[in-house]
Amino acid sequence: MYRTGDLVRRLPNGRYEFVGRIDTQVKINGVRVELGEVETTLASHPSVVEAAVRVDDGSNGAKRLAAWVVVSHPGTAASLTGFLRDRLPPALVPALITEIDAIPRTSSGKTDRARLPEPVWDAPADTVPKTPLTAEQRIVIACWQQVLGVEQCGLDDDFFRLGGHSLLLTQLAALLCQMSGLDVGLRELHYNATVAQQAELLRQAGELRPITPAPGGSRLTVSHAQERFWILDRVNPHSHEYLLPILIRLPADTTADIIDQALAVVVARHEILRTRFVMDSQGLTAVVEPAKSIAVKLRSHDGGPGHASAMITQMLENGFDLSAAPPWRAAVVRDGADEPLLVLVCHHIIGDGWSSQIIESEIRERVAELRAGLDPQRTVTPLGYFDASAWLRSQLSEELLTKQLGYWHSTLADLPVLELPGIGRLAPQRDIAGDAVTVELPASSVKALVALARQAGTTPYVALLTLWTIALARAAGQWDFGVASPHVGRSRPELHAIVGPFADTLVLRPRLDPDLCFTDALARVERTCREAFVHSDAPFESVVDAVVPVRDLSRTSLFQNLFTFTSDDQFGHVPGSREVELLAQSWKVSRTDLELALWMYRDGHIEGLLGYASALYREDTAEDLAHRLRELADSFAADPELAIGSPGIDGS
Repeated sequence: MYRTGDLVRRLPNGRYEFVGRIDTQVKINGVRVELGEVETTLASHPSVVEAAVRVDDGSNGAKRLAAWVVVSHPGTAASLTGFLRDRLPPALVPALITEIDAIPRTSSGKTDRARLPEPVWDAPADTVPKTPLTAEQRIVIACWQQVLGVEQCGLDDDFFRLGGHSLLLTQLAALLCQMSGLDVGLRELHYNATVAQQAELLRQAGELRPITPAPGGSRLTVSHAQERFWILDRVNPHSHEYLLPILIRLPADTTADIIDQALAVVVARHEILRTRFVMDSQGLTAVVEPAKSIAVKLRSHDGGPGHASAMITQMLENGFDLSAAPPWRAAVVRDGADEPLLVLVCHHIIGDGWSSQIIESEIRERVAELRAGLDPQRTVTPLGYFDASAWLRSQLSEELLTKQLGYWHSTLADLPVLELPGIGRLAPQRDIAGDAVTVELPASSVKALVALARQAGTTPYVALLTLWTIALARAAGQWDFGVASPHVGRSRPELHAIVGPFADTLVLRPRLDPDLCFTDALARVERTCREAFVHSDAPFESVVDAVVPVRDLSRTSLFQNLFTFTSDDQFGHVPGSREVELLAQSWKVSRTDLELALWMYRDGHIEGLLGYASALYREDTAEDLAHRLRELADSFAADPELAIGSPGIDGS
């Protein structure tokens, strides 16, 4: 038998498609790159006749990808970077694409990469602008310096080549809007990655139309997320399934009276904390009650750690009457520690993970002011949640919704159900009873995985999502399934300080293969996330209706697992270690079959909760998954080139 070295892809009809050579696999920044895959993607562009890719040393000595293309329309190369970025992970997008007349060939007809022209990494002197920078270019450079932490950048520098990634691009979009006052869309920035291109976007952009408050007395527009939570509550009235616990340790000398006053100020500031929901002849609407009519009922409980756990469990056992304000409750628990523990339980119809951090931060600030004998700040947010909700609805045109639903229908069609061995029998209607076990990943392994993610141009979120997906796939013996994860949904800086449910659920389908190494799996998950984020305007309920119009009430639609991650870069409330343990003891609900929530701490280690539907899985199943996660983190941190399907690397 002779190994040809050809790399092929098996098509659904059983035929094989040539995509490259295994001897053209290279590594850049620790990421394995198949040159043939990049060449094939380039050649799929309608104006590219043929393409070649190789690795060269850039002007700074670092290894970089360069591409050469023969095109039917001169000037096509300028648009190819955006074309590739929509189809390939960042590490596979060449830093330079050059048009040439013909690709050099060997005597056998194969690409002769050694004879390709030398890439011109630095622009010739006569192409350097001789005129001063425009105002738009100065704004873009200043924003890049702040977001990327670079001292200098040129007009033709690429955002992603300088270390940018999808999360930083979101921050860049918000900062550009804030500094320029112009409407710059995330999608446009994604396809225009150089300083010059983004400055041109600013030049062409219309003035950013401010999000204006609704006229007093007008009907309040609820969001798509609130409609979803309302419907779920109508199906199961006063359900405790969608509750948001916030646990805040306060200074030892903080009295119940100070906490009561601080809460009152925060409630007065955010209208959503004073809201009830009613259905009338026009549909669902919200009613905001005056601040003075909301009495803060702060319960107080003293006892040991066991008492605290029982108290939190009790607070999480009951839902809310959403037609009555407020849909939250609060208690101060003294569990033997010097610092009192403030426990807030909100319904998700009034908040999300981002909101929990806002609430925590503002309560701490007001408590500090009151402890110092100062009058707490009593400002009201310029915009309320329902002003933002009306604006968000106005941005979702029928054309945009149709286009995005088309993407989701294609991506999630025939999505297999994820089931781990030993799953119990499904009830006709899903049982929300659940439990949780704790998860901990050591700082050494986490830091190595985060460094690997940075090298690949992606985020810690993507690295940990990849780890979770691999752990599930290995436990289930199944490599194609959906992973649900929340998307923040706050595209404008004006929305960042507003409490309310902006986040929506995205279902990601990475389609990993057990033969991939972790580095390649990371790149595939990054590409999946990037595509999903670009199509995140479509509400989750609309996606479900488009993909699975007939609902299966025995399980959550489209996904059987949920992943969330919070750190300094991923905005949200990060509970302390003691609070994580309390939540593990108190959490008795499952929003889907399996749910992983991870929090990263300043020293680099990660703690979390792995929740499970107790009607379907036993505790030992969850413990096994938690063990797999840690073992896989250690294995891939030590050797990211391990195949993700390798036997024995997860301790099983």
